[in-house]
Amino acid sequence: QGLGTRLPWDEHWVIESLSDSTVYMAYYTIAHALQGGALKSKVPWAGRLDDAFFDFVFRGLGDAGAVAKALGVRPKVLQDLRKEFTYWYPVDLRHTGKDLVQNHMTWFGIVGHLALGGKKMSKSKGNVWYLRDALKAFGADLVRIGLANAGDGLDDPSFDQDFVESMGVRLQDWVRFATARHKTRTRALPIDRWFRSTMARAIAASRAGMEAMEYRAALRHGYFDLQSAWSWYVRRSGGVPHVRLLRRYREVVTKVLAPFAPHIAEEVWSRMKGRGFVAAAPYPEPKPSEIDAAAEAAERYLRSTIDDVREILKVTSLRPTRIVLYAAPPWMRRAVAKLAGLGSCGPGAGRSRPSRSGSSRRSPASGRRSGGPGRSRLTSDRTCSPRSASSRRSSRPAWRSSRRTRRTSTTRRGAPASRSPVGPRSTWSEPVRIPRPVRRKPLFKRRTSPPPAARKLLLASLLSGLILLGMLAIVFIPRGLVHENLPTLPRIAFRLDTTGNVTRVVVDAVSLVRPLSEYNATYANATRGFASINPLANGSGNADLRFFDVDRDGNLGVGDEFHVASPYKADAVLRVWYVPGRAIVGYWPPPP
Repeated sequence: QGLGTRLPWDEHWVIESLSDSTVYMAYYTIAHALQGGALKSKVPWAGRLDDAFFDFVFRGLGDAGAVAKALGVRPKVLQDLRKEFTYWYPVDLRHTGKDLVQNHMTWFGIVGHLALGGKKMSKSKGNVWYLRDALKAFGADLVRIGLANAGDGLDDPSFDQDFVESMGVRLQDWVRFATARHKTRTRALPIDRWFRSTMARAIAASRAGMEAMEYRAALRHGYFDLQSAWSWYVRRSGGVPHVRLLRRYREVVTKVLAPFAPHIAEEVWSRMKGRGFVAAAPYPEPKPSEIDAAAEAAERYLRSTIDDVREILKVTSLRPTRIVLYAAPPWMRRAVAKLAGLGSCGPGAGRSRPSRSGSSRRSPASGRRSGGPGRSRLTSDRTCSPRSASSRRSSRPAWRSSRRTRRTSTTRRGAPASRSPVGPRSTWSEPVRIPRPVRRKPLFKRRTSPPPAARKLLLASLLSGLILLGMLAIVFIPRGLVHENLPTLPRIAFRLDTTGNVTRVVVDAVSLVRPLSEYNATYANATRGFASINPLANGSGNADLRFFDVDRDGNLGVGDEFHVASPYKADAVLRVWYVPGRAIVGYWPPPP
């Protein structure tokens, strides 16, 4: 006695629940031969199994001929079972719910619960969507893509129906694009190197996602990101892509889609004259030689420039007819590089620094004051040059003096200026007047709060306005309610007719005849909805509930029938809604 599974060939033994999660998967590999497709085996030799049989099949011990002779079967049968087991077991991947980690799944990876519309599917919640219903709604390829995009890792995957519907349109567009003829070119352009590099990186990222079983990431890199890159590439190519890149792009995307949408991928592959089946074709492999970091950086710079221009236009609200971008000429770039080399000789090299004169002196040339309060002088110390100080002194003309007179507030007239440690320095002065801003005094001082008289007036005005609004509401609201045009609700009575092979809920009486388009119908119990018809129409519904307009007048009248699945479910209720009145106007069975 105990919790677990009884051993199929010896019911005196019970496999406890932790071990059977490992054993029964091994048994699955040979169950088809031992049970013959039936729940209870009718295979004659299956009742004669012994330890030697399982030692050979599961462990590879013993001789197939001797074991087969004891069981009364051909040795090839045991050899095929051994081959079957070694092919499937041990398992590489086991999918199950994370709620089983406490007992069954101790040795396996765990995945989350599938969610539908952001809510976990559960029988207790009544939101279970069967796989066959999903296939009827979307088809196998779209369901596979929806499940692949549901999520990666241990997070609960969510099946997004809106995404699946949008993918139906995208896949149709891909079939039209991949099977159509396009205008191409054979002349190479710089943008070709960028797309070739981008496609190589997308292939590498998609392949890494597939190997890590992160199918959402693989689909994003190999399909969505690559399509976005292709759109930019075609735009930069003037609408005419390179013939080899077009062929490579169609081949890569079709192979990436094959694991997710095999039927559509095979159709596209056959129209592209691909060799064999795309399911048997190898997954795309990246070529490291195609990755071009320089081309990618140049294209990123171009796209950032375009984004900057768009941002400027958005902020300024300008509508220009033409935009001109100016690039620096080569000589300017050389000059900047040379200045950068000069500045690398030491701190302060090549910079202009303002100096202030503390006293007023006259210039000997003009007799004007060159210093004093409110005036400044710019001084530049050139302490670095591509040439050394000795070479500069040797190249200086003989009639020029090696010393220059530098006048400052602390330098005596005619005194030699101090020599720079790395050579002579040149100076210049320029009077600059810096006006100081004048702060204007306000014409009046604003009060922090209104005067008491104004406050009383404002309060009285607010109070009188509220009183007026209340009086208007008392007068006009009742008049509006009296004249409101509310629709008259029809009342419907039913009777149950079980004659024949069909259970009918027949309309027995209707207080007001209205069109079928104004009615909805639901058939459900307290925990589950079996069917709904929105709106009513002749022959609409499903196997659980179907409506028939017997007299075919387009109105819900006496004699019209609802056919429900036989027998009528005891706890189910048929409700008929009147849409304009937003109310239920008919029940079966009628409420007590």
